Formats: sequence, C-alpha cells, structure tokens
Amino acid sequence: MKTLNQENLMTWQKLSDDCSELSRAFNEEMNKVIEAFREANKTRAEHILEMRKVLDEEQEGFKSQALEVFEETGVKKGLGGIGIRVTKKLGYDIGVALEWSKKNMPVIVSEVIDKKQFEKYAKETKLDFVTINEGRSATWPQKGIWFEGK
Repeated sequence: MKTLNQENLMTWQKLSDDCSELSRAFNEEMNKVIEAFREANKTRAEHILEMRKVLDEEQEGFKSQALEVFEETGVKKGLGGIGIRVTKKLGYDIGVALEWSKKNMPVIVSEVIDKKQFEKYAKETKLDFVTINEGRSATWPQKGIWFEGK
C-alpha cells in the first residue's frame, strides 16, 4: 500500500482521470455499435415482438381453457403440463382483526416502535438509557483529489 502523501494522491488522480477518459470513449464507441445493430435489425426485432405478443395471447387462451376444464372436472393437472394452482386469499378489516386478536390471541399481537421518530427524540433529549456511539469513516472527494492552490 502506498503512503498517503501529495505525490501519491496526484499520481492516483492522474491514473483515475485517464481511466475515466478511456471508459467514456469505450462506452461512446459501444453505444454507437449497439445503435447500429439495433437499426440494422429493426425489422427482425419488430417481428420477434409481434411473435411474442401472439404467443402470449395464445398462452392466456390456453390457461383460460385449462381453468374451464378444472371447473368442470376438478382435475388440476392438465394437458401438456398446464397446472391449476388453487390459492386462498383472506379479506378482512385490519382494525377488527386487531381487536379480535387482542381478546382471543394476545400472544400474536406486538407493539412496534417508530425507530426513526424515537431516535430523533432521543438525540435531542439525551435519555439516560440511550447511548450515542460515534462512528468514523474516510470519504473520497466526488470531484477528484485536489490541493489548495493547484
């Protein structure tokens, strides 16, 4: 690992700038190639999208028919491996469910603290059961290394 000094930071910054320029030029060239490919294959891409649309519509039709067969027969495994999944989704008023649970199943009811609001209050009022631990980390300048007067 190199020593943290002005010379090493300036060398690092030069290499970083060179790398950024190479990356920018590479991405610019790659974007031109991609755009040329897209333009050259526009008709083919449109054809593929149209095929996918037709296939998706047919798939939905087949699934709909499989559901009709299930409703008539109760058989979940259909032709070609098309399957039927039966799910159950509950509908209820959360407030009514909470009150019922408090009376009948209190063990499933929990209280939740708004951590963000509590911590904001705790930082301002210095609660005796709260400790404030400071962390430290080095940050990197977003616009690159710089020195006073340079």
